Parts: sequence; structure tokens; C-alpha cells
Amino acid sequence: MKNKKLQKYGPLTLQIILALLFLLAGAGKFLAAGLWIEKFNRWNYPDNFYLVVGLTEVVCAVLLFIPKLSKYAAIIMLGIMISATLTLIIHDELRAIIQPVIYMVLVAVLILLKRKKIGSTVIN
Repeated sequence: MKNKKLQKYGPLTLQIILALLFLLAGAGKFLAAGLWIEKFNRWNYPDNFYLVVGLTEVVCAVLLFIPKLSKYAAIIMLGIMISATLTLIIHDELRAIIQPVIYMVLVAVLILLKRKKIGSTVIN
């Protein structure tokens, strides 16, 4: 019985957690723009690219709850986290790497769960 509840509510819980994390991360790019402008400049990204990343994070957080688009949102989220991790490695900012790596693992788990079609119909 516990296993069925975990299969049903585990993926949904992970989906909600990821949506909140990415919503906060995306919103943070708009609310603390000065910090992100400085970081993205230091990493040699184009002007206003932090806005593209922030908007993508927010949109993907919402798309997680649209069944036909949620898998694509998760894949895009994974790409963002791989890019963030590589950026930090390239620029020798290894102290900051833990957050994107954790997000990357969580998104990868969600993708695997979706692939196996385990859980409720919300994440199909």
C-alpha cells in the first residue's frame, strides 16, 4: 500500500517542489537583477541573457502542470541546470555548484519517472 502511494504522490510532490524552485529561481533573476547582471557579465554572456534564463525558468515551472508539455519543460529545465553547472565549472566557481547539481538530479529523476509513466495523470 505504501508503495502505491509513493508511486502516485512521489512524482507529483517532486513536480511541485521543482515548479516552486524554478519559479523562485526565475523570479529571482527579475527581482535581484543587479546581482544577475553582474554574474552574467562575469560569465561573458550577452546583455539581458539573465532575463531569457529567468523567463524560461518561470515558463517551465508553469508548463510542468500542463500534461502534454510537462516532459518538454523538464527537459528544458535539465538543459538549464547542465548549462549552469558547466558555467560554474568553466569559471572556477565550484563553491556555487551544489545548487544546480541538486536541481539537475531532481529534474533527471522527474524525467525518468515520466518516462516510465509512474504516478498520477498530472505528470503524464
